Amino acid sequence: MVIRWLIGLLGYSIAVFTQAEIVTDGSIGQAATLTGPNFAVTADLGRQEGNNLFHSFSLFNLNKEETATFSGPSSITNIISRITSSERSSIDGRIRSDIPQANLYLINANGFIFGPNANFNVSGSLHLSTATVLKLGDSGQFSSHLTQNSLLVSAPPAAFGFLDSPPATIVIQNSRIGVGEGKMLSLSAGEISFEKGGLIANAGRINLVGITTADSLAITPQGIALSGQVQLGKVVLQDNASIDVGKQGAGEVFIRSGEFELNNSDMVANTFSNQNNGIIDIDVNELRLLNGSSIDSRTFGLGRGGQIRIRAASHAILDNSDILTTSLSSEPQAGNAGDISVTANQLDLTDSSISTATSGRGHGGDINIHVKESITLTTTRPEVDTAIRASSVS
Repeated sequence: MVIRWLIGLLGYSIAVFTQAEIVTDGSIGQAATLTGPNFAVTADLGRQEGNNLFHSFSLFNLNKEETATFSGPSSITNIISRITSSERSSIDGRIRSDIPQANLYLINANGFIFGPNANFNVSGSLHLSTATVLKLGDSGQFSSHLTQNSLLVSAPPAAFGFLDSPPATIVIQNSRIGVGEGKMLSLSAGEISFEKGGLIANAGRINLVGITTADSLAITPQGIALSGQVQLGKVVLQDNASIDVGKQGAGEVFIRSGEFELNNSDMVANTFSNQNNGIIDIDVNELRLLNGSSIDSRTFGLGRGGQIRIRAASHAILDNSDILTTSLSSEPQAGNAGDISVTANQLDLTDSSISTATSGRGHGGDINIHVKESITLTTTRPEVDTAIRASSVS
């Protein structure tokens, strides 16, 4: 186990959910007001281009115990839906797809709020965004605004464009939104706020992007690519919210924002198998872990634990919080704990720790700290050990 140091040169109110309404706007298919509580969103209500199925709604709201079901040919790869009115979408019911392995895109430039009963049942990946436009291949685009031209093509989605200022928010209020094992779950908005609840993608990937301006936001196999004029937004998880990609290994989390805050919340990437875990990759201007929050990667099997990589251009603050990688398997070929890398201009720890540990046969990971200006370690309670450490108990 190695620790390396380099210092020097380098609030929302409770939602009141509206009457359920799902209304198509007639721009790319027939105009229709759908009938609930089981809303059937059939292919003839939209338009198919190759493997893409496009839908355009003027309103898309669901209440508790209501369901919206997308259906269409089995050849569909992407269900791409926009909401074009000036209202944000309030979702407190279920959204599902009958199309096997189809990815679902929901875009509302005026925002989303998800209540405690909101959930998704799709067998593909899920993308929720307040973008102005979804770019399709090299030439196509699907605009969030009816006044702007759209060119619907068969090319798959390539990038989100955030051209309105400021873009709207996505609010998660005590809802747990998940995708199937190995699938991707992405949220992109001016601000993403979790009040309890969280996201689950077992052995999959979660992307959270708080962004106010970007010509192009592309989700790539290597991470998140931003181009053009870029201004970052905010991502906040509070009140016991959670991000979880742990199960059989290879889970990944990518976060890009100006401010990123965990407040009494946690982020988990555990592996229980012989598969190596993925990575928690956080690239922000300011990082705040507060009030018992944690970023945690553990291996309980033969697979190596996931790496935690944090870059805070300005400030990284931990207050009564922890960043931890651990190997907990007693098997002879137990997986090693993942490495931790923290790069920041300033790093402040109060009653907090950055640590890697093993309590079995595996080895702890390496800790690399790169700070340009200063590191401050403060202990205000004698029972708490503020430290950057590597430990072994076997």
